[in-house]
Amino acid sequence: MQQPTVPELRAASDEAVAAAQAGLGPLFASHLQTQLLERPQDFVNDQVPLVSAAARARLALLDAEAAETDAAATGSMRLVYNRIGKAGSSFMLSILAALSKTNHFKLLNHGDFSPSKSVLAQQLGSLQNDAVYVNHAAFLNGTASDLIWINVVREPIPRWSSLFYYAVDVSLRGERAATELAARAKDTRCGCAGLEFYECIEMRHHHNCSLKVPSQITSFCEPGEACSRGLATARVHANYRLVGLTEELEMTLKVLEKILPRFFRGVTDISTKGSPRATSLGNKLTNTSLNGAIPDRARKLIEAHAVNYKDEQLFYEDTKRLFWHQACEQRVLPYSPR
Repeated sequence: MQQPTVPELRAASDEAVAAAQAGLGPLFASHLQTQLLERPQDFVNDQVPLVSAAARARLALLDAEAAETDAAATGSMRLVYNRIGKAGSSFMLSILAALSKTNHFKLLNHGDFSPSKSVLAQQLGSLQNDAVYVNHAAFLNGTASDLIWINVVREPIPRWSSLFYYAVDVSLRGERAATELAARAKDTRCGCAGLEFYECIEMRHHHNCSLKVPSQITSFCEPGEACSRGLATARVHANYRLVGLTEELEMTLKVLEKILPRFFRGVTDISTKGSPRATSLGNKLTNTSLNGAIPDRARKLIEAHAVNYKDEQLFYEDTKRLFWHQACEQRVLPYSPR
């Protein structure tokens, strides 16, 4: 029988602590909860079943995290970063490239984006110990227990805006950008050629064109799988060691250094000043210059009319809450004791 993963044990621990909170109310005071989280071994035989159950679940999590750290020391770890486009992945890749030299692991950055399920299974199955796999790929269920998944997500509307400008950035995409621009120009009703992002949203709404937020949810489902927000959220909680935030990349790296020192040790010592912006602020080909500017009216139109906005936003918010919970657990917040 396959052993529970660290994310699965964390979810079980959180559930047990929540049950103790709900069952005991004021008796489960904040100081008792803090003691239980820090020294669960002292409460394993507590006479209150809810407290002892929470302590056992917490202890199992701590034991698994310690075992993971021990495995890291021997190099018997494999990391998968199925990067999401326009969510800080170029920055993360540059950090991993620098760390691969100082921490002596192999970085495999695949260029065959969105591999099929069978190809992804082959690639991950052949991944050597002490290596990091990076690709714009979906999730794959049932992988080996020593395969650790991470990712980074971004607030949906700013990510959509960034994708809009990136698609026609010739300096980054060459002929593909020219092809995209031609496609936009050909669609005179909904194509948005030469428009700023907010103008595109307003024009598409005025012309009754469909509005759909580029999905991050699908990155947490298998290729070809019937995907949903519930399934993706469950995967984040059960299968990912960490899903960080584009808006909090520095904090994301601090948490990664704490929980995955084999790969991220020393990351806070790496200078990130002057890191290149992936997409240009201005584009002479399209005569646009407002990349990153999203007026409230455009936001409200998306919130009201994009068919999948609610699911994508709720998924992001749940992932964000989990991230901050993990950051608190690891005590990497500025006001936390070190």
